[in-house]
Amino acid sequence: MPHIPESRIYYELLQKMTRDLDVCDVVHFIPSPSECQKFELYRQCDSALYTPPNEHFGIVPIEALDQRRPVIVCDSGGPAETVIEDVTGNKIVKPTGELLAEAMMHHIKKQDWPALDCDETYKKQRARFDRDFSLRGFCAHIDEAVAQLFPDLTTIASRNRRALA
Repeated sequence: MPHIPESRIYYELLQKMTRDLDVCDVVHFIPSPSECQKFELYRQCDSALYTPPNEHFGIVPIEALDQRRPVIVCDSGGPAETVIEDVTGNKIVKPTGELLAEAMMHHIKKQDWPALDCDETYKKQRARFDRDFSLRGFCAHIDEAVAQLFPDLTTIASRNRRALA
């Protein structure tokens, strides 16, 4: 059973839906997987789905992209910033069954994701993740904002920019 109360509600709802739709033989739930299990699941999947709209951040797309898996996300909130359309995944306007199915079909038909499959281009994506979504990148953005507010402190931001380059 998931630890987060909201997750428990959805977990029970999804279990009921699988029973009602008679798909229990093909749908398996893994509540609260370990880090090791989670990354093994990412490596085994073809694409990851992360569909909460207006999510403030969303670690799932970052984790999936770290494992070189394209992601389908809602085109809102933080996850929309992590996915580059048709390069590292796709964005759907809202999480409807029809739009999700269309995006999934696109992922099935598109067998190659050069930005994730090729080592050289993946390095560029990895650098983007580190620059924009890592703790170090976040700190550099904070330093830049502080430097703009307090120009005398620009040496801090300059030093961090050099470290990220």
